[in-house]
Amino acid sequence: MGFDSISPGAASMANEPAKAYRTQQVMSASPQKLVLMVFDHIVAGCKARDSKRASSGLATLIDALDFEAGDIATGLFRLYRYAMERVKQNQFDEALAILEPLRDTWAQATLGQGQ
Repeated sequence: MGFDSISPGAASMANEPAKAYRTQQVMSASPQKLVLMVFDHIVAGCKARDSKRASSGLATLIDALDFEAGDIATGLFRLYRYAMERVKQNQFDEALAILEPLRDTWAQATLGQGQ
């Protein structure tokens, strides 16, 4: 039996355990880990040259900013908007040059907190 003989329903059922696992990961993650997951989503989208995927992740980060926290939120907003413009213009390498160091810094900070 080859993959071409698998019915769409069977393929969907095969994805259910993976989907349930991802859902459980998200539901049990700390806020810091969730931000890291969003960064990973954006980076993967940029590497796949998928503007919709990368843009949705950037929109999530922008929506999560707390502007009452001070100037850091404004700075991040500007970086995320700039990266969003690069993604919309299919300049994924330029977006990655901004986002990967931010992602790596966030990962180090998260690990430093034991997350």
